[in-house]
Amino acid sequence: MKESARINTVIVLIKVAVVLLFLYLGFSHIDPANWNPFLPFGWDGVVTGAAIVFFAYIGFDAVSTTAE
Repeated sequence: MKESARINTVIVLIKVAVVLLFLYLGFSHIDPANWNPFLPFGWDGVVTGAAIVFFAYIGFDAVSTTAE
């Protein structure tokens, strides 16, 4: 059990290091000019996108549960 916990900790540390390395290397490629307009479709577009993703996930969950 201790060995499994150690391996899990090492894997998590590697994952966090990869994410931090990605952020560090990607930070220099940020172009604030691409942020205009920030929300071209406003908050309605954000809510619509969230609803589409939510219902797509629910649909996938229903299909995968039925397939079991």
